Formats: sequence, C-alpha cells, structure tokens
Amino acid sequence: MVLVYRHKCWVIKITLVTHLVFLTDPVYEDFMSQLHISWQTCADSLVRLYPQWQNLFQHQPVTTGLFASPDFIQNYWAFYKPTDSGVLTVTEAHNGRLLAAIALQIFHLEHNGRQYRCARPVGANYAPFFEWPFASENRREVINAVLNQGMQAILRLDVAFMGPLHEGSILYQLLEDFTGSESLKIWRFPRNLHEIDTRGRNFEAYQRLCSSKAFKAARYAERKLAREKGPLSWHAPATPSIAYDVVQTLCEQELTHFGTQHVHNHHPEWPSFMAAFVRDLQYGAQADVQQLYVDGHLALTSLALRHQQRLYYMVSRPHPDYVTYSVDRILQARLITQSFERQEIFCFGAGDYAYKRYWAPTVGELKCALIFFNVHTRRALDPLLEPKSFARCVAF
Repeated sequence: MVLVYRHKCWVIKITLVTHLVFLTDPVYEDFMSQLHISWQTCADSLVRLYPQWQNLFQHQPVTTGLFASPDFIQNYWAFYKPTDSGVLTVTEAHNGRLLAAIALQIFHLEHNGRQYRCARPVGANYAPFFEWPFASENRREVINAVLNQGMQAILRLDVAFMGPLHEGSILYQLLEDFTGSESLKIWRFPRNLHEIDTRGRNFEAYQRLCSSKAFKAARYAERKLAREKGPLSWHAPATPSIAYDVVQTLCEQELTHFGTQHVHNHHPEWPSFMAAFVRDLQYGAQADVQQLYVDGHLALTSLALRHQQRLYYMVSRPHPDYVTYSVDRILQARLITQSFERQEIFCFGAGDYAYKRYWAPTVGELKCALIFFNVHTRRALDPLLEPKSFARCVAF
C-alpha cells in the first residue's frame, strides 16, 4: 500500500467558528460539581485505570477506532516511553465511574521567541483517524469539563490538537455545537476517507457500484498467475513470534521501497513498533497477516488489523518477481470479499489514491480541530498553524 505525507494529498477547507468556546452554561454547573477531573501519569495509576478504560472503550461506536483503544495506547507507551504524557480522566465523584479517558502527549511550539504549551493525542501519528471514548450519556457536559477544567485549568494548555477525526466523529459533532469564536479552528480534508461499509449490503450490488473491471481483473490476474507460475496458496504465521518477524520484515521493505515518500519515513522504528503491536494485541483486536505463495515461493505479504467490525488495510508488499501479476489486486479483492462475509467496515485509511477509488467509490472526509485557550495564542500562532505545516507542528 502506497503511503505519502498526508498533507500533500489533502484538499483543504478551513472553517473558522466565530464565538467563544469555553463559556460554562449555568444549567450544567450542578452536573459539573459532581465530576472529578484528574491527570494520571503514574504507571500504577494507569494500571488501575485500565479495566474501566477498556470497558468504556468497548461501548463506543465503530468510528472510535482501534487507534484510540487502551490496547493500542498501552503498546505505544510501552514501546516509545514518551515523556510528559498521560490520561486526562473524568469520573463521577460519588462512585468513581469513568466517563471519559483522554490520552495526551504534551509538547511545546516555539514561535517568535515564546513557547506555547500544546497537546496532541497519543499515537495519532500512526492513526488514520481517532476518537476519544466518552460515556454515552452527558457527552456535551463531559467534553465541556475536559476542555475547561482538564485542558485549560489542570494542564494549562495554550493549544490542543484534535485529529485526524472521522467524518462521523461524535467529538467533532460536539465541538461543532459549542459556541465559540477564535477558540476553535477546523481543518477539513475532503475526499480522504475511503471505506466500504458492508453491513447489511449486498455483495453483488456493491460490485456494480465499484469499477466494472475490479473483481474481473482480480480473477483474471489470479488465473494468469496460476497458469504461468504454479498453484496459489494463502498462509498466516503460526505463532505471535513468527508474526513479529513477518511484520517487521514487511514494514522494513515498505520503508525501503518508498523512501522519503513514505508517511513514516521519519520514524525508522515504525517496523519494530508495528511488529511489537501485532505480537501483543489483545482484548478483541486481531492482526490479519496473510502471505501468498505461488508454487512454494513467497509472492506477497500483507498486514490488516481487525477490531470491532472494522478491518484496517495497513500495508502490503509484493515480491519483485510478481509485481506484474497484480498480486496486490488479488489480495484486495480477497480481503474485501472476506469483509462482506464478516459484515464489517473495510477501511483503506487516509489519502486519495487511485487504487482506493478503484474499490471504494464512496469517499468521505477527515477533520482536525484546533482548540485555542486564549485569543492571543490564536492570533500569534495563526500564521504557523496551517494544514501544510500540520505534521511538522505536532511532531508527527
């Protein structure tokens, strides 16, 4: 799968909301007084938090995504050990029930001789989109507490980066409803979310919507490959340790092939992280590692991640001897067919590339919200915080 810097392919619209975001409605004051907001960084505290956090996450909509799960974030922390990161929690004061868990990494932007304290989602550099888990009731009041008491009062942030967000993001919908002016800046990235929602859909009807030659071309490529090179067989690594080696090699080959054009070229440790993540997956998430062999010779390796009725197509790499046989297309047809059998969402992730349009004719958008906690910060950083500099600004 070809990946390039996302900001190079995004078509960008910028929306500026024109009221103040952080006014607390008196109607909510009683509810707010019943909440406890805390910033947890101690390893022991996070271990105690984990069962409630996982339970909260399991009741989220599918747009929340694997990359906001405590499973992913714990693995990210274990591998990278980022400094100045933690979880902002909102609980009910009387019983300790968890209402929200916001994993953040604090960093600083320097502009015109001044430092600004900022926060970004933990691990968002690897996520096609993310969403923080919130309890289903009182979401608006809880996000209000997160912004006011959590990010502004406890963490003393100047700017919070929230993104990329799915077009169905509940968090984004809540932010849109807030009254706010220069406190809220929204970047929209149209035509960058390629998904196939197979739930309740007819496979034959879907085939009529996508490219008329898509599945025919994949079947033809499969027959030609078998005829000219020998019988095809699909295999999966037998153990987590073997999967670790397979995924690390796959990601290393991907980085080598695309070089500076790869979205993770400035993260040379990406192969090792992905391998460790696949090895240590738990709590319902699964790695779908597939290898295509032709007459006993490896022709292609691929990695997808399956979680809560969603399959994330992560990376695939054909052996050079089989590139001309369209083995990637054979794989994609196979995975999409399996997704229809499982009635799940097939997610190609971010980026507007031809092979995604080939299979996913319906295209959505991604969004990013920037929260400014005072008007002076907004005015000072506005020239710096443009979408083309987004990755550099948040150290992705």
